[in-house]
Amino acid sequence: MSALARYARALAPPAYAALHRTLDAGTSDERHTALFLAVARRDLTAVATALTDPLLRRRALSAAIRLPVDTKALEQLALSPVAAARHETYRVLRLSRRDTLAGQLLPTVHERFGAREAALLLPACPTETVAAWLPRLDPPQGVLHALARTAPVPLAHLITARLQDATDHHRHRLTRGYRALASLAARRDPEAALLLLKEEPNLLTGAAVRILLRRPAQMLDVLRAAPPNPDGTPLEVTLPAGPLPPAGRRALRTLPPADLAELARRCPAARARLGSQGRLDVTPDGLLALLPVPERGRLVAERTARSRAVYGIPLPTLAALEPTDRTRVVRPLLKRTRRDLAVSRLATVLPLAEGEPLLRALTERHRSHLRALA
Repeated sequence: MSALARYARALAPPAYAALHRTLDAGTSDERHTALFLAVARRDLTAVATALTDPLLRRRALSAAIRLPVDTKALEQLALSPVAAARHETYRVLRLSRRDTLAGQLLPTVHERFGAREAALLLPACPTETVAAWLPRLDPPQGVLHALARTAPVPLAHLITARLQDATDHHRHRLTRGYRALASLAARRDPEAALLLLKEEPNLLTGAAVRILLRRPAQMLDVLRAAPPNPDGTPLEVTLPAGPLPPAGRRALRTLPPADLAELARRCPAARARLGSQGRLDVTPDGLLALLPVPERGRLVAERTARSRAVYGIPLPTLAALEPTDRTRVVRPLLKRTRRDLAVSRLATVLPLAEGEPLLRALTERHRSHLRALA
């Protein structure tokens, strides 16, 4: 095909016109070849004409994504009485970023074909148009996922409004249903993440919280202004354990030390989970590791003191300490418990010289799952 494209571009205009006319009047395969020659030579008139041909429409639409085809031809297809042709055109408008044309067509599509059809065109429209029209329409789930990429802030407004209007009976179900969608919107735009943190923090997943760390000062302001939990404790959001992304680390280093410590206090690390074959992989809390060693120790002491059970202390929090500090904190915890599972869990964050004897002792237990875990 590359050789055919080079041949098409090398033809003189009269020779190309004669060849195109001959092929366009031939069989189905020859007509597709004529369209290929037109695309290779950027013959926009021939491509626009092919958009009206049912046989050539699909390939002509694919070419229209990267060629500046006349908008009149796309407008006619977007308002076509054939639903399949309209939907294919909406996709082309989105992929080719012709958002101005899509925004102009939206009122006409809504008037002629109804709200559901207009909702399908929304992902191709500008953000301002989506913000104005989204509350008036009821987009299906697939459109909402597309809007999470193209218009995350208006989608975040829609999700929070629906949750605030929901009754207590349906609120939990809606929160679970919207969590993945809200997380995608938050990852696409930090403004959407800040809005969700302010209005519905339960929607944010760990990946979304990592995005918020790119704007740590604004994130901390939202957390400070948030109402406390029902038990009186301040609002906290869970951060996945492990090293932070470079953009987040650079932004966090611009915070004053007191604000960084408060943010680390408000963003505890998620608990370590068993991986494949029962393996427990523990990675340090990346945000806690940015603090100076004394401040890190004070924060861990606070969390340890308010935890009523050994299992209440996330292992990534302990793993962020220096080895000597880890030993000093974990030894009292080991004395508080006699459960073998808790011992095996805490031994993973101890230095090897301290933790190996505990784990070797567990390998001699009669329970097979304890031996395997150790």
